[in-house]
Amino acid sequence: MQVNILIGICGTLAGIIFSYISFQRNKATDIKQDTKEDTKSKVELNTKLDVLLSNNTEIKSSIKEINNKFDEFKDDTTERLTKVEASTKYAHDRIDKLEGVKWEI
Repeated sequence: MQVNILIGICGTLAGIIFSYISFQRNKATDIKQDTKEDTKSKVELNTKLDVLLSNNTEIKSSIKEINNKFDEFKDDTTERLTKVEASTKYAHDRIDKLEGVKWEI
């Protein structure tokens, strides 16, 4: 009878030892898996941030280009307005001179 008890105790201890070893091995595997998943998430996040940064840089350069075009347009419009004002003044001077002339028909 003591042999049966001894075999039962040895079997129980062997089960506990194998369970502990298996738990430790799976624990290390789980840590590795978690690390892989974390790394993958961080890489995806960094990639998305890089794309956003690139888009931001493109938008800034586009805005600068639009501002430059607007400044050129503004300068051109100012120059043209000045010419139109001068031409209008000259036309008014000529009209004033013609008003003083008596037309005979």
